[in-house]
Amino acid sequence: MALLASQAGVTMTHVPYKGATQAALGVAAGDVPVAMQGLATVAGLVRGGKLKLIGVATPAPNAAFPGVPTIASSGLPGYQFSSWFTVMAPAGTPKEIIARLNAEIRKALADPGVQAQLRDQGLTVRGTSPAVPSVRRPVR
Repeated sequence: MALLASQAGVTMTHVPYKGATQAALGVAAGDVPVAMQGLATVAGLVRGGKLKLIGVATPAPNAAFPGVPTIASSGLPGYQFSSWFTVMAPAGTPKEIIARLNAEIRKALADPGVQAQLRDQGLTVRGTSPAVPSVRRPVR
């Protein structure tokens, strides 16, 4: 929302919530007028008629929610934002365990039923490798 407000040149009041689900429920209850959430978080509330999608932040419309325009096509050209999910393990987890987890996750993501369920929630199915690029720490 901060990126949207900045690019649109509007002022919004930040209302902190403990999590995405609580924020979505806050909009559904009328406690706050608007929020930006991942589609998977709000798909059930949208389909249940509790929330209305105004736009998606992705470059193209989402097939799971036909008729919902992109924010860019609604008057904020160039606007896009996407989120992603990750699976983590504690530092020092043996490489063979990481490889096995990755193989099982990729196997699950390749299953047509799993793909259909994820797409139905508005998610884009991707899988990556467990390779971690070097992380640069800020200089203090």
